Amino acid sequence: MGAWGHKSFEIDDALDFVWQFEESGMSAIESAFKLAINPPDDYLEAPEASAALAAAEFVAAKKTGQTDRLVHDHVDLIEKIDASPKLIGDSKNAVSRVLQNSELRELWEESDELNIWHDDVLVLLERLK
Repeated sequence: MGAWGHKSFEIDDALDFVWQFEESGMSAIESAFKLAINPPDDYLEAPEASAALAAAEFVAAKKTGQTDRLVHDHVDLIEKIDASPKLIGDSKNAVSRVLQNSELRELWEESDELNIWHDDVLVLLERLK
């Protein structure tokens, strides 16, 4: 496994999502949330869960104006986001799904650092309220 940390952008799959967002704009955000909320075979795999968290970080930054949790080279990407009530709702649903039932959560459960990751994701969820 490559980069692996507690924060949303400390996982390689999240950084891959940033590249997709740069290339595809809002469709990348919307796709990340759609896959997280309704994953194939009802199983949310770690790469898709990481992408959903990264997408939600961008939405939260646009909503709050707080960009400290973003990768600094990509702060300007929040200008591509229309933080509509539907998008914010989808982001909250996606993050909740990652927290409750995802391969990413299972991977953290296998470590002794689940609580650190869980608390960080709860901070993200709070920023989306």
